Amino acid sequence: MEYYDRKERNTEYFVIDRIEDGRIAVLEREDRTHFSLLLEELCPNVKEGDVLYQKNGSFWLDQDETERRREAAAQRSRRLFEGK
Repeated sequence: MEYYDRKERNTEYFVIDRIEDGRIAVLEREDRTHFSLLLEELCPNVKEGDVLYQKNGSFWLDQDETERRREAAAQRSRRLFEGK
């Protein structure tokens, strides 16, 4: 995976909202609008909830941002179900 510094990139994030028919990825932009791409146009092995960014016309998986967002969601769920 290519290294990048998020501060140096002025780019938009996309989240894979869902995968339809095993071949179409529905991506959500930061402004919460959606668009579809063929799954083959994305980097390999992506799944729902993964965070991507676009560079040089290609979409790249941002593993750090994906993990950060998943952990934040898990913490919100724990607080909700613990009643705190």
